[in-house]
Amino acid sequence: SLLMLLGNFHYMADILTHFRQPFAFALLLQSLLLLFISPRRWAVLPLFLALYQSSFLLPHYLPQFQDQRAGLDEAESSFTLYNHNILYLDRDFGELIDQIQRLNPDLITLQEVTPRSQEALATLASAYPHRWSFPEEHAFGALIYSRFPLHDLIVHQENNIGTPLIEVTVEHPHRSIKVYATHPTPPSNKLNSATRNETIKRLAEKAQQEETKPLIITGDLNCTRYSPSLRPLVKSSLRDASLGRGYPATWNRGSWLYAIPIDHLFYSEELVCYDYRIEEKTGSDHSALFAHFRFTR
Repeated sequence: SLLMLLGNFHYMADILTHFRQPFAFALLLQSLLLLFISPRRWAVLPLFLALYQSSFLLPHYLPQFQDQRAGLDEAESSFTLYNHNILYLDRDFGELIDQIQRLNPDLITLQEVTPRSQEALATLASAYPHRWSFPEEHAFGALIYSRFPLHDLIVHQENNIGTPLIEVTVEHPHRSIKVYATHPTPPSNKLNSATRNETIKRLAEKAQQEETKPLIITGDLNCTRYSPSLRPLVKSSLRDASLGRGYPATWNRGSWLYAIPIDHLFYSEELVCYDYRIEEKTGSDHSALFAHFRFTR
């Protein structure tokens, strides 16, 4: 817990901040054990630390943090979005395609797209007349499929690896939406951590610049909201679709120890997210995000 306080200063301490839920459970268990095998005062510190770690998790569990605005009722003012890191090492895309066809989203953003997965996903092309893809043999390919026209698409190359930050305007019949989809480098070392943090800061700056337009930021950000590195987005005017809906683990979902929420969906006040789900895993180590939006005006 003390090392986590150094998350702003060292990437290894920052990595620890992503695992607050398992730390909270472990500390609570330690406190309960100490109640029975030692003087009770020894249980106070781990209990306090468990409560401290849990404070970061409360927004996920308290319903009042959920977006409860009504939005417009007209059918033409709504749309659905599906985001998924599909794992560049995957070879079988049958479950992924079945999941997309079942959910039938209006807008799809994918990370870790390879030439092989792009070819498999071509079976969906007839349902999505507006498409763009940037396949790579490594973990930083990307793809967008849309039922609505795509305009002003820009791919920002974020570093020497070429991780893309995609900026595009989606021409929804009701109103245009600015969408940013990205997959920054994982914080596996000091350089990659700094690069990821710069991408997050850049996204927060772009959100501030687009304050008068409906805006969505999504992707595998390789960071949880408990980390100081994601603070620029968490503290921005954007809403987090995962709040008030339970623990939103997207990576290694199903593992008590390693499951953490590093895939995100932020959106502006011009939109309301009235349905948000984390889907079952397909062939990836990530689970997909599925959200239903309405415009507020």
